[in-house]
Amino acid sequence: MNFLKLGLSTLAVLVLLTACGGPDPKPAEEPAGPLVSKAKPSAATLEKLAAADRLDGTEDKVISRCPSCSLMMDGKPEFSCKIGEFTTHSCAKHCNEAVCADPDKVFATIEATK
Repeated sequence: MNFLKLGLSTLAVLVLLTACGGPDPKPAEEPAGPLVSKAKPSAATLEKLAAADRLDGTEDKVISRCPSCSLMMDGKPEFSCKIGEFTTHSCAKHCNEAVCADPDKVFATIEATK
């Protein structure tokens, strides 16, 4: 009889836990691949993107330095954004989001010469 009560009590606790939703679900994973800017870059921004592209010695449409950090920090491929035909690599998620949200604003402060 005691085993039956113990079994019913355990079952009741399990039902209550399940009814409450159980453990929190896994957080959403980051999207795979680069973000894509919805903003159309100005002609001045396109010129600065091309100049920033040349800074590493190759013209491959990939800016490997973080635009949000005035091209002073190395960017990471996992924080990338497509702006027109260029791909930027940022040093952190918040920098990448800023570049993608408003490339004209970010590139307005950059002096990419070379």
